[in-house]
Amino acid sequence: MTQKSNLDVATIWNEYGDMQKYLTEEKVYDNIKKNEKFVEGNQWDGCETETIAKITMNELKRIRDYQCASIASNDIGISINPMSVAGDIKNKSSFITNEIKKVIEQTGMIKDGRLVVNDAYAAGYEYFLHSFDPDYDTGQIYKGRIKNQIVDATQVGFGNPYDRNIQEQPYILIALRQYVESVKDEARDLGLDEDTVEMITTDSDDSNMYEEKDNKLCTVLLRFYKKRVWNEELQKWQRTVHYCKCTKNVVLIDETDLGYLRYPISCFGWIPKKRSYVYESPVTANIPAQIFINKLYTVANEYAVKGAFPKPIVDKNKIDPKKLLDGTGNALVTANADLLGKFVDFYKSPDFSGQVLNLINLTTSELRETMGVNDTVLGNIRPDNAQAILATSEITITPLKIQLQAWYDFWEDNIRNLIDIMTTCYGVRETVIGDQKGEVDWSALKGINFDLDIDTGTGAQFSELTQFQTLSNLLSAGLIDIEEFTELCNSKVLPKAALQELLKKRSEVPQQIPQPNGNNELPLE
Repeated sequence: MTQKSNLDVATIWNEYGDMQKYLTEEKVYDNIKKNEKFVEGNQWDGCETETIAKITMNELKRIRDYQCASIASNDIGISINPMSVAGDIKNKSSFITNEIKKVIEQTGMIKDGRLVVNDAYAAGYEYFLHSFDPDYDTGQIYKGRIKNQIVDATQVGFGNPYDRNIQEQPYILIALRQYVESVKDEARDLGLDEDTVEMITTDSDDSNMYEEKDNKLCTVLLRFYKKRVWNEELQKWQRTVHYCKCTKNVVLIDETDLGYLRYPISCFGWIPKKRSYVYESPVTANIPAQIFINKLYTVANEYAVKGAFPKPIVDKNKIDPKKLLDGTGNALVTANADLLGKFVDFYKSPDFSGQVLNLINLTTSELRETMGVNDTVLGNIRPDNAQAILATSEITITPLKIQLQAWYDFWEDNIRNLIDIMTTCYGVRETVIGDQKGEVDWSALKGINFDLDIDTGTGAQFSELTQFQTLSNLLSAGLIDIEEFTELCNSKVLPKAALQELLKKRSEVPQQIPQPNGNNELPLE
């Protein structure tokens, strides 16, 4: 290498090798490839026979679609309150919350979050990686914006693979497959000389996870780690996040202090695996049941095609089978079929056993039950009163309570990561709520703990009806007016924060005390 650097690239790539070895031992690569094929419907992969029609009844995809929709269709409601006695900071909590919501919308995190849940169903887990682009023009004094990126499970490795706590890791590796020419352009932008740039060459994906049709990619490693540094302004030691970026031969970005207190990474996983940072997919354990269902349907189909209809028996000594069957074939041809003079007869196969169909239905039903999907969940019941509607709404999400809590934790980690990046990189920025403008000095919020209230609206079809009825009751009781009713109805999640804000505003308005009239009597309403 012609570039001077304090980094030992060989050591980083040895860590990358350890990451791949661990994922291989945990069968992560094999399980993900197999799971993705089954969810996509490629469930007969490796079966070369062409003599029978291979039937696929993809129950795993139907279950995946429901479970992912039940979690990822929930809208995110955010309320952020700094745990600080400083009045100026507390008074700007609404501006802070609004700016976080703006970042979530601009980066498309809601949409990407749904993709994470969907992709994690087969893989077991997926990641968000947050970064800051300092060159983006915001139209204000301070430039830059936050960017968001989905990272696959097989692209991330932990320094301590036996602990899934992201923030406690000694280091985190992220392996990206990028086009060589794009990496070379980035290297030139970073000021590397041309001889060093030419050392960036294509390489193969050692994991063999996905087929690469052209050999134009190379692996780029990001290594995040925390290092103890002295903060002159606060006059104390802090562990801040550092990172470096390299290919197999070239250091693109040398050791850099990002200033973050948290790793800018968050994870959503389905089934935690004990003493490991990897998660298991709900698909893995249920593939044998899916194979069994496909085989039963295939056998039933073969019988229906070949044995469900009577088959003619033709005496070839008395008539030409081709003339009788008009060239259609598919007959039993024999000699001296009948001594009584018949030249054609029909043979009917034994009736197909109904137990096979019962077994198919039972296996399908048990598979759905095992994975938390039943008739109640799929909407195959009709609740006949208000209590039944609410009970049904609650039952539909009960099997996914643990995953739903993981969804909440995933978003709390995302928001804390955003706050960490914003307090490090944003500086002073203007934000607007309605017709109110305010400035927030994000650097003053560095290190302050925040009380996050993450609300999500249930994806069940009855949640909006329940919310509407609740607000209608408040309107009928005179507790809110028609403008407030309309505003609260626009919220797609239960408007708890909005109701709290409404009560706060009303408490600040002095109550009108009725004055007595000339007869010292209070006016009647």
